Amino acid sequence: MRKSGFLMILFLSLLVFTIPIAHCNESDEVQEWIAELKDEDPRIRQTAAEILGRLQDPRAIGPLILVLLDEDQEVQEAIFEALESFPGWEKAM
Repeated sequence: MRKSGFLMILFLSLLVFTIPIAHCNESDEVQEWIAELKDEDPRIRQTAAEILGRLQDPRAIGPLILVLLDEDQEVQEAIFEALESFPGWEKAM
């Protein structure tokens, strides 16, 4: 009995400590893609905008607006499409 109780406590401890770590990784992913919006390679900026649009994390709206006038036309289009995936994003301007 004592062994099964110990295993249950171990399992629950791992579960409790793993969930917040998984959540932090999601946040970090958004921050990493936001940082990529400033990369010198337009393909990376375009990819970042596309992924941020798919992730739909509201923290991305402001950074996307700040880089809306990118020098590369395809990046601009990707940023605009990403912003359109957020309902009411225009209110943030």
